[in-house]
Amino acid sequence: MGRSIIFLLILALFWGNLLSQDKKSQVAAILKERGEVYVGLKISTLKSFQKPSLLPGFDKIEFDKVFLYLTSKDSVFLAENLNNLEIQTPASMQFQVAMSDDRETVLNGKAYPTYKLYLEIMEYFRDSFPEICTIDTIGYSSNGRLMLAARMGKHTFSPGEVPVVFYGSTIHGDEPAGYVFMLMLIHHILSSSDPNVVALLENLTIIIHPLINPDGCYFTSNETIYGATRGNARGVDLNRNFPDPQDGPNPDGNSWQLETVNMMNYHEKFPPGLSANFHGGSEVINYPFDTWSKLHADHEWFRFVSSEYAGLASSLLAGYMDEFPGGITNGFDWYEIDGGRQDYVTYFLRGRETTIELSDRKLIPESELLNYWNANREPMLNYLRQAMYGIHGTICDAQSSKSIAAEVFVIGRDTLNSSIFSDSLHGRFFRYLEEGGYKLKISARGYKDLITGEIKVNNYEKNEVSFKLLPLEILPETDSFSIGPNPFLSEFTVFVEMDKPGTVFFRLYDVFGQVMLNEFATFPAGYFQYTMKPKLADGIYFLEIMCDDVKKILRLVKVSSVI
Repeated sequence: MGRSIIFLLILALFWGNLLSQDKKSQVAAILKERGEVYVGLKISTLKSFQKPSLLPGFDKIEFDKVFLYLTSKDSVFLAENLNNLEIQTPASMQFQVAMSDDRETVLNGKAYPTYKLYLEIMEYFRDSFPEICTIDTIGYSSNGRLMLAARMGKHTFSPGEVPVVFYGSTIHGDEPAGYVFMLMLIHHILSSSDPNVVALLENLTIIIHPLINPDGCYFTSNETIYGATRGNARGVDLNRNFPDPQDGPNPDGNSWQLETVNMMNYHEKFPPGLSANFHGGSEVINYPFDTWSKLHADHEWFRFVSSEYAGLASSLLAGYMDEFPGGITNGFDWYEIDGGRQDYVTYFLRGRETTIELSDRKLIPESELLNYWNANREPMLNYLRQAMYGIHGTICDAQSSKSIAAEVFVIGRDTLNSSIFSDSLHGRFFRYLEEGGYKLKISARGYKDLITGEIKVNNYEKNEVSFKLLPLEILPETDSFSIGPNPFLSEFTVFVEMDKPGTVFFRLYDVFGQVMLNEFATFPAGYFQYTMKPKLADGIYFLEIMCDDVKKILRLVKVSSVI
């Protein structure tokens, strides 16, 4: 009996190893072909205890199972859990959807576009509506496909003159419904005679980027989205590839992908005050933050606009947006995301971005596209209108009336980079707030702080204000912070003396108040040198240095040569 048991154990071990080798080969083959493998794993079988949402490539949890997109970078996790992994068929390969090369078919919500048709549709928007639509090339993807955005407005607004609203979709290539809806929305906005839609074009700059991840969407070929991948051509999840407020510049361990850099550069040119990115796989409006449990200062405003979207959408399609109470959720309460674009835009760019999950299926059959479009069209338009409300203001120099780039801080409210800045060219700012009364502190380098009286905000209304700041004398250099050489040719050094460890923030401005450089560095106690190499034209600049309660402004001069 003992020998039989031993024999059976040896046989089971043999077959287990054989199956493991077979699964290992399958995983390796899928990774080689697609760059990612979609797997399911019972939470109880995890080799080491981890919060499921923090597992590599987390997608979702269903009952007792977690689903993951794994790449070759996850080799250690794959090896540890190989026997318990269940290889899944990704949503993009479960069925074929209708593809079309006909513009009207796609813009009527009856098919998905080929890549060729996508380019043709964007050209059609540009050529048919030249006075109100510009097609911007954001850049090229890793495999050389175009990343395009439609920038729309009744007037030729320069950046900062009016609110900028941004919509982007399909940062995950296998979630393409939003891609089609963005094309349909652009067409609707450009061709509509509805006064409410025309008002959007008259008061806003609307930017829509239909396809953030073209390589993932058209992974198999330019003719079909069958086999689309979540990640880009290099297998990187672009929605984990942004700088993160908590986890630093590269939270996913990958360098910034070309697509990420393109988006970051574009947002520097057209900073979004209000934005949303569209996904698939759930039905919910997700608002910041994703990376930590800390609440955004505008938490209640986010809940207000998110509830408005979800409530209207659910009223237009039976059983829609009922996955979460009220159809909304705080990001971290749902599950933690590090390196997402929502937190990047909201924290680093001082914008206001939500994530809108359009369907509990990543891939919607073409026969159902119109149902979802009809449920989302008006909510999408209403969300854009929110940029027309709140406090809109102008800040200028009290003596010269020149526009000023200033920080606008809501007293008793702002924290975690939620304050905003006025535009240096126009002095304009736009602060979105729920109904109530608010006092602002207006601060600019070289100017006396201004504390406003209470400003009333009503829902669905705009309160236009203006402020004039009084100039201050430039503060002299101190022993704690000094600069050399001054004037400088291509670089200068800041000499820092710290009596205790701390982080020092450096902001370099030109004479018009435009920010030229933003850096920070952490120093221990002692005397240190910090060299900066800004690319600047010759002229006078001001370096603002902030550390704890210390704030100094130093004047310096950039020259091409020293005689």
